[in-house]
Amino acid sequence: MRLIILGDGPERPHLDALVNDLGIAPDVQLRGHERNPLPYFRRANLFVLPSRWEGLSNALLEALASGTPVVSSRCSGSVELLDSGRYGSLVDVGEIHGLANIIIDTLATEKPGIEQRKRAQDYDLATTLAA
Repeated sequence: MRLIILGDGPERPHLDALVNDLGIAPDVQLRGHERNPLPYFRRANLFVLPSRWEGLSNALLEALASGTPVVSSRCSGSVELLDSGRYGSLVDVGEIHGLANIIIDTLATEKPGIEQRKRAQDYDLATTLAA
């Protein structure tokens, strides 16, 4: 298994140090900002959004549009987008062990991405403007 983290932020130095301290550098890539994350979503077996708070996440929406299975913390925007767990797994904020278990369960279960793609279409610009 390989972990790829996209994006930069205030936790980046802490994550760099943690990866080195744990000796997991061969299995973890901290890629920083990517102008086009879609190729990553398309190749991913899972997208995880463990936010403490989140509005309507573009990254979560892009993962759904790519048909990638998703796991997210139970933030208001994620709960809405995932329709309370219908289109992806939700875990309570801060539930580290619960998050780990859902990640393992999701990776062990093959899920076609058709439903995720359909859900993302509900947030398409034309659909949103027509509402």
